[in-house]
Amino acid sequence: MFKTVLITSGRMPVALEVARSLKRRGVRIVAIDSIPLFICQSSRAVSASYVVPSPAENFSGYKQALLDLVEKESIDLILPMTEDVFYLSQFAAELPASCELFAFDHDRLIELHHKQKFIDFAMSLGLAVPESKIYRDFEYKMDLPREDYILKKAYSRAGTGIIFAKADRHPRSYDVPGDGSWIIQEKLKGKQVCSCTILDRGRIVTHVAYEPAVVNGTTSIVFKEAHAPSVLSWIQAFAEKTKFHGTVSFDFFVDEQGVARAIECNPRPTSGYHVIPREVLASALIDRQQVERKKAQIQRAQILLPSLMAVPALLMAKKLWVALKEIFKARDVIFDFRDCIPLFYQIPCAISVIIKSFEKGVPASSCMMDGVQWDEQPTYQVRNQTLLTHESEIENVRTFS
Repeated sequence: MFKTVLITSGRMPVALEVARSLKRRGVRIVAIDSIPLFICQSSRAVSASYVVPSPAENFSGYKQALLDLVEKESIDLILPMTEDVFYLSQFAAELPASCELFAFDHDRLIELHHKQKFIDFAMSLGLAVPESKIYRDFEYKMDLPREDYILKKAYSRAGTGIIFAKADRHPRSYDVPGDGSWIIQEKLKGKQVCSCTILDRGRIVTHVAYEPAVVNGTTSIVFKEAHAPSVLSWIQAFAEKTKFHGTVSFDFFVDEQGVARAIECNPRPTSGYHVIPREVLASALIDRQQVERKKAQIQRAQILLPSLMAVPALLMAKKLWVALKEIFKARDVIFDFRDCIPLFYQIPCAISVIIKSFEKGVPASSCMMDGVQWDEQPTYQVRNQTLLTHESEIENVRTFS
């Protein structure tokens, strides 16, 4: 069994979830981040915490700090919690043989992270996805879209970089750059379902499908486990064909016929970790063994502070009372009576993020991954550079509405 585990991006609630889960198994936890205040610093589950250079801003410094920490703390397993997995996977081969990075091949991770490359790759595997193409603003006149559609940054996260575009409006009218850094995607009908799956070289160790029970803007703040067999079937096919190793998360739409189509991939942990029982999560990460769930009830989770901050918006949208019912039924992912300090420590952590968001003039959710995000320049060559909004292609779209 792994004795000392390094958890990255200690600012994230999922990092705290993992730390607490593994601590109960007797694992020693070391947490790192590139920001001065992060929630795992305050947890009794964490034996040591370190501030390291930002991988996005100082990759060489980050790499050296990680290699030094692996030796200093005798780390035998590294669990990436966010997009730092893209940086860690670049030097996985330089880690000592006694230390495992729980992640897949770097090039494949980057391909899955890119919104259009993922769609093309999934199509090549015969998996169901929406129609989607790189958006390039050509010089000649185009026909306007006849149905509502989605504009999405090729590299984005946390519900940011998404525009719900209207029919008969050109993407240019939304001030979207036509340089290949955005994609235009079919807008699917149906129920939105998210997934989070832990895989051991193509074998599903544990899996959860969940749906956003309460949404503030494009960000989910309450998560509820969902029954979605077609989503599991999709992921089983993906796992078998790719032999993926690590944690992979998808967003789906499931239509009235029960067909699941994946709209994007996050090849890293997401909020789905909160919906997995802790004993199951711990066993999946360190034993790579499936554990039968002891409880049959639907798992729910919420993050109290963002829920409270969302109250004004929910009130204006006349959804407050419905949202409060879901919030009160869900487990708060930060509170634990055996580990109380993070409940209060999250306040200065959140304030530091809010201050940064004001300085940058962007939503706070856009700052959650500051310093660990992966935003590669758009150099992707698409299969067909014809924009999806051509009339001939609109006719071939399955459910472009």
